[in-house]
Amino acid sequence: MQISRSLTSVADLPVETVERKGFGHPDTLADGIAEAVSQAFSKACLEGEPGAVLHHNVDKVYIGAGHIASWFGGHEVREPVVVRINGRMSSSYGGTDLGIEDIQIAAATEYLSVFAPHYRVGETIRIEPNATQHTKRPHWFTPRDLADVPDAKEPRASDTALCVAHAPLSPTEYIVRELEYALWDWSGEHPVPRWSDVGQDVKVFAWRTGRRLEVTACVPLLSDTVASLDAYLERIRHLEGELQTIAERLAAGRLDVRLRVNPVDTPQGHRCYMLALGSCIECGEEGVVGRGNGWNGLISPLRPRSMESPFGKNPAYHTGKVYGQVAQRLADDIHQRFGVACSVWLSSPNGYPLLPPHNIWVELPPGEGPDDRELEAFVQERLQNTQVPGDMLVRRYRP
Repeated sequence: MQISRSLTSVADLPVETVERKGFGHPDTLADGIAEAVSQAFSKACLEGEPGAVLHHNVDKVYIGAGHIASWFGGHEVREPVVVRINGRMSSSYGGTDLGIEDIQIAAATEYLSVFAPHYRVGETIRIEPNATQHTKRPHWFTPRDLADVPDAKEPRASDTALCVAHAPLSPTEYIVRELEYALWDWSGEHPVPRWSDVGQDVKVFAWRTGRRLEVTACVPLLSDTVASLDAYLERIRHLEGELQTIAERLAAGRLDVRLRVNPVDTPQGHRCYMLALGSCIECGEEGVVGRGNGWNGLISPLRPRSMESPFGKNPAYHTGKVYGQVAQRLADDIHQRFGVACSVWLSSPNGYPLLPPHNIWVELPPGEGPDDRELEAFVQERLQNTQVPGDMLVRRYRP
């Protein structure tokens, strides 16, 4: 384990940029569907005869090809959106079919019902299960018994991967993430949109200079609810005021926030951000896994970022998934225990035991935090208490 004390907090930099692609953004939807399918399959394996998570990776989900026209007061479905679940999944165990197509369709349908609530599978969305069993290893995706799943007994790094996590969020990061979360009501079993006339394909971008934070929120209105351009502009002004109030509350005096919603003016007039059902998947845009938010739900260009996208990867022994979550939990634990900002880097060569990671690097600010011996003991204790896959199967509604 290596410890360095050279960390500069992004909150102390003169300039900071942060972005979040909201839940209905094509890329975030792809991430979420991939994760939902992986978790559903993993739970079915653990609760069924295998009793262990079988080999799978569905981290190549694709969404696109939709064509739904919209105008003030209405819309028309011309071509449904396609969700293609690409990747590989174990299709049988001990000669018994696992019904992976049904698992893929059910998990994707449930996820879309929450985060793309205005679309209907079979009407405006078509789901295409496309997970294969192609491999050079016999029985890797058609195991006869757990002897064909060696990772289940002795998890090893499935790839040489580097994952990095940071804690705490900077004030800019916190505002950007929580501002998009505020578009949802989280009080029930599943989140629901806070406003019935607002779509889900939201993007929040912030640029901080010193204490001044400029936030741009792109928020679509649903076309059926907007009668005219004047009605659109009036609703956007009202929405801008509400989000400005929320942003100021989140800033809590730490930053001076100026927020704008859909500020797109052209020589021809204002360009409306208006969608039929709430996401740009309906008008030709496409989404794929790994192009959007990181595990913490943000895109922070001034922080080092994991090269692996965790969404859809095997939660029991895929390095890029396990280390991403372990690194984030470890960073959070260090911050909570010692009150210090930190970055945690984890990696292991391909084939090494998965836990504890072979390479551990913790970065702290100069002159802050515990001494090296106390920190190392704390990290080792936390790693010893990490259980795979149990700790990895926490259902997250906030990718």
